[in-house]
Amino acid sequence: MKRKQRTGQRDMARIIAVANLKGGVGKSTISVNLASALAAHGFETAIVDADTQGTSAFWEMAGKLPTMVRAMPLDDRAEGSGFLTRIFQSESAKEQGRANAWKKAIKDSQEDFIVIDCPPHVGLATKAAIAIANLVLVPVTASTADVAATAPALQLVAEARRMRKDKGPLALLIPSKIDRSTATGMNIETILKRFGEPVGPALCQRVVFADSIAFGRWVGDYAANSPAHREVEALTAETLNILKKVSG
Repeated sequence: MKRKQRTGQRDMARIIAVANLKGGVGKSTISVNLASALAAHGFETAIVDADTQGTSAFWEMAGKLPTMVRAMPLDDRAEGSGFLTRIFQSESAKEQGRANAWKKAIKDSQEDFIVIDCPPHVGLATKAAIAIANLVLVPVTASTADVAATAPALQLVAEARRMRKDKGPLALLIPSKIDRSTATGMNIETILKRFGEPVGPALCQRVVFADSIAFGRWVGDYAANSPAHREVEALTAETLNILKKVSG
């Protein structure tokens, strides 16, 4: 996929949602590094930090990322504790209005790519992000709890596909924070293939990912040509290859 040429008629941004219904799986790490890698390849990118925790927005504070971060939390801060009840209830008209305005602001973005760093629960932001995404990346660590949380995340993807005329979004499961010395870590790709969605390149558990956050940099800048950087580049290449399917 080549960088869009700006003409009088603007192309729509490609939207990538990084979503899972569990925290600690590396959503912000993937969001920041993927968006930064796309920027390093010459694309105009932006990250939408939809999580009230604001990890991506904090990461950008040092001003050393090649991409901007827009803090756009949609969920109420108190929502996380009560979301298990709320997922069985219809959102109010007021909430739907907020979600529609949020989605429109993202879809009207001028960049080539928007990467949405979703909160770790089923709330307005996660549902809205998946509803408008061209591609949903679902990070999964090699733990029983995280693998179990993959099914409900993919149910949201399936729900969006039933609602949308284009039958999107596409989905890609990302083995994240993987320790290859464990039995589950060695076999995580095989485990994830059972969900019936494509499995992307793995990001292993590496100190450099955590260190780069502390310095406000992405791994391609902080540790160029390191194993972590090569893993991010592999994910970037796979993402671009998949999005060719939805290029106009």
